Amino acid sequence: MFIRTLVLIKKAALIICSLGVMLMVVAAFFARYFFSYDLYGIEEFLMVVAFWLYFIGAAYGSYEKSHIEADFVQSIFGDTPVTRVVGHLRDVIELGVLVVLTYWSWLLITFAYVRSSVTPGWRIPLLVPQSAILVGFILMTLHAAIHYWRKLSGKPSFIEPTGE
Repeated sequence: MFIRTLVLIKKAALIICSLGVMLMVVAAFFARYFFSYDLYGIEEFLMVVAFWLYFIGAAYGSYEKSHIEADFVQSIFGDTPVTRVVGHLRDVIELGVLVVLTYWSWLLITFAYVRSSVTPGWRIPLLVPQSAILVGFILMTLHAAIHYWRKLSGKPSFIEPTGE
């Protein structure tokens, strides 16, 4: 139930952010080329929305296990004990890297909070876009841990068919 709710929130955020990016780019285009008007600082708002789009999208890809993999060992050797060990090693390394990146993103957030950094034009606190990094890595770590736990316990993936 918790994962299903997270998936719905991520899907909604991805749709809203995608529409937001599209509308801002189209608005800037029309303003500049049809009305000779510059939408001052729209890049700052675009950056905020793009950060959230990118990192929530990465978290969703981690949930779906649809991120890019260079799984050449599996394709060369097939399903053997060696490839299963390599798969476990890959999952442990992935979890380790994600934990480190989550910690680093926490340090980035605390640094931005202490410095009270803002964008130059609209003075948007950099905590707003940078918090997407922390949220994204937390979600990616959560999904990787759940995937690996289910793999160890022999359970099927928690990804539910959507009928799409």
